[in-house]
Amino acid sequence: MKTTLASLIFLTVVSLNTIAEDTSRWGLPEGAKARLGRGRTFDLTYSPDGTRLAAASSTGVWLYDSATGDPVSLLRLGNIFSATRVAFSPDSRTIVSYSDVLRMWDAETGELRYTVPAEFGSAWYVAFSADGRTFATSDEDIVRLWDTETGVLKHKIRVVRGELFGGVWSLALSPDGRTLASGHRSLQVGHSERDGVVRLWDTATGELQYTFSAGISRPTSLAFSPDGRTLAVGHLDWAFGFGSWGWATLRDAATGEFKHLLEGHKGGVYRLAFSADGRTFASGSRISMEYGSGAVTVRIWDAATGANLSSLEAFVWEVGSLALSPDGGVLAVASRGGRLSLWDTATGTLRRQVEGHSGPITSVAISPDGGTVAAGNRAGQVGWDWDWRWAGTVRLWDAATGTQKNSLEGHTDGIKSVAFSPDGRTLASGSWDETVRLWNAATGENIRTLEGHTGEVNSVAFGPDGNTLASAGGEDGETVRLWDLETGVHRQTLGGTDREIVGVAFSPDGNTLAGATAGRIRLWHAEIGALKGTLTVSSGNFTLHSVAFSPDGGELAAGGWDAIHLWDAETGVKRPSLEVHGGEETIVTYSPDGSTLASGSTDNTVRLWDVLTGENIRTLDGHTGDVTSVAFSPDGSTLASGSNDGTVLLWELFPVVENGQVEGPLQITPDVNGDGRIDIQDLVLVAGRLGKTAENGADVNGDGIVNILDLVFVAGMLDHAPGAPLVGSHGTEMLRTTKVKKWLDEARRLDLADVTLQRGIEYLENLLEALTPERTALLPNFPNPFNPETWIPYQLARDSHARISIFSSKGVLVRQLDLGLQPEGYYTDKHYAAYWDGRNEGGELLASGLYVYVFRAGSYRASGRMAIVR
Repeated sequence: MKTTLASLIFLTVVSLNTIAEDTSRWGLPEGAKARLGRGRTFDLTYSPDGTRLAAASSTGVWLYDSATGDPVSLLRLGNIFSATRVAFSPDSRTIVSYSDVLRMWDAETGELRYTVPAEFGSAWYVAFSADGRTFATSDEDIVRLWDTETGVLKHKIRVVRGELFGGVWSLALSPDGRTLASGHRSLQVGHSERDGVVRLWDTATGELQYTFSAGISRPTSLAFSPDGRTLAVGHLDWAFGFGSWGWATLRDAATGEFKHLLEGHKGGVYRLAFSADGRTFASGSRISMEYGSGAVTVRIWDAATGANLSSLEAFVWEVGSLALSPDGGVLAVASRGGRLSLWDTATGTLRRQVEGHSGPITSVAISPDGGTVAAGNRAGQVGWDWDWRWAGTVRLWDAATGTQKNSLEGHTDGIKSVAFSPDGRTLASGSWDETVRLWNAATGENIRTLEGHTGEVNSVAFGPDGNTLASAGGEDGETVRLWDLETGVHRQTLGGTDREIVGVAFSPDGNTLAGATAGRIRLWHAEIGALKGTLTVSSGNFTLHSVAFSPDGGELAAGGWDAIHLWDAETGVKRPSLEVHGGEETIVTYSPDGSTLASGSTDNTVRLWDVLTGENIRTLDGHTGDVTSVAFSPDGSTLASGSNDGTVLLWELFPVVENGQVEGPLQITPDVNGDGRIDIQDLVLVAGRLGKTAENGADVNGDGIVNILDLVFVAGMLDHAPGAPLVGSHGTEMLRTTKVKKWLDEARRLDLADVTLQRGIEYLENLLEALTPERTALLPNFPNPFNPETWIPYQLARDSHARISIFSSKGVLVRQLDLGLQPEGYYTDKHYAAYWDGRNEGGELLASGLYVYVFRAGSYRASGRMAIVR
């Protein structure tokens, strides 16, 4: 039986030919074991022979069998850039794609023939000439013509020359490659901002042939008919306030003479495509905000008469790209959010939804049994041109096989957050549509919809008991609502903030609810809803994007603009931040054992941090968009990361052990700190570096990984019966009963046969006993007298709810420290003792004098005296 252990390893990238049946493992980045989804789709084109459909996406160029819609291969670009443009040569044998550079591929073998460096600028447009010898690219003002065979630049045409019209909106190359059409909007005074023109250029000389007006509209798309005689123009007019109106026209390509006006679109026409025989063409638009999600966005036309043949009535997302099959029978449409669908042009009915492509992933969660990954997405994106979002979807994936299990639909806007209940039976999703939906995780049935927020729902979180759900949103995101899950009744609303709450999290004991907002964390009593306190980012009013408690409840982390901010969850004391470089850490989460913190960043990476040292253990590269969500599997063996690139990557974090033994020779060097002896300090160092992959002394068995085996090996080399004095020794603060219990559980599950390892397990059992006090007791505070702060130590013989009440010499209650449910153990040093800053409940400094503190833990009660000397 195989068992996983704590630390990072890397998997060899698997070739397409060896496991072509499993697309979740095609072209993976180093260290990833599966990709859920195929990314966002940006451009589509059919091969001229009609056998393949190419989709330029955030994960590379996907090639599909045009008859079945099944994936055939993936042309992978790398871990940084998305493929935004793709085109086939006329003979279907060559593919050119653009991402960071131009790449020329052999369409049959997928072999990369050559690349063209990025010095030429962006490629907004890519097309082949009819003979296939030349391909054209464009950026904002220059069109470049390239030799297909060599990639050598043949000619440049500057289509913006500082005249009356500029700002290229669209381009098209005639089938014979001799004429280039460019669409422009007005730039200078004397013309309306809505005025537009179309220019035609001689590609051999770069000379302007003629110009015709597009009227009071912007020519947002252009397409030549296959015979080169007709030019189709898509139009956008910002004529209705913030809304827009769109239409298409057909013109004589030689003279610009008007032929047909094609009306019916409810937004600007951004995509045009002719069939190979030239008899039909398709037009796609982005829906105007005035018309909502019911507006038709794709229409099929008769190219000769301009008659509307069919409309895709069910298609409610903005059109990002479209392509007609050579025979005109099938239309492939990529939504602005990334979905790819195939339509019958004669009937306007959906033939197939190509699974795997989706909009940006906004949130991921892994079920408590580790078997299912849930990912929420949004179908579009908001921008200056009013690209509105429509229905979001939650997809459920099998974590072992990477296959999609279910698709949960019902939200009328994008998904912002997803979370599993503690028992794994229920999934909650929060949305821009101002609702929270509860789903049966097994069947996908919508159990209940929770309404009441008056703004987008930014975050959802289940309480540890599974009976309560917290949702952040409403009133512009400034409140948290608590719901009874059994009845769906709204229990109460937690407010008191003047900024949007973007993330919520329950403490492990369920007593505290944390909400992240701009520059601060709000803490509430989860049961009564009273505000407990506010944690502030000292470096400024930076935006915080997420909040997470460590598994033992002792630490609170928040992802922010400049760093990952950390606090002691019990005292509220700010801890040193984890400084980041190159991106904004938008999401954070702890590993189940609390040794590792994972963060997702706007620089497209996932970072793993050593909680004890604050060191960046590893950076995981593989996404081509902002990382918006990260989640550990329950056993900590897998990390899931979701991204704006429309994919979820699964990273394997633990190596494999066979029959209780690590594969390969063991090289035991248990003197971790190199002081010439093996003692409790060595054990502490190993415990603090669990999950680390870099070479260091804590890797005692020399397998390149710091894991539970290393810890048990060191334990097996120590004195067999640890005594209570070790509890107060230097560096042993992290040896808490909760952690030792977890180590024991992991070690026992391995069924270890080695004698030294068995001795190590016995040592941990004795250590747990030594860390558990025989009796509950209150100890004297230190320092005493004090100014301005003091610590009140205590010890617990069993798990207890603990509280300290502080009274003045006159018996007036001045401060109460609610410590919550505390595990058994010693709370005797500054890391764990109760902390008091010498202030009253209102935050005011108290005067010099004598004060009495009363400690309660279960049925235990004791008191002590302390003095403030200012």
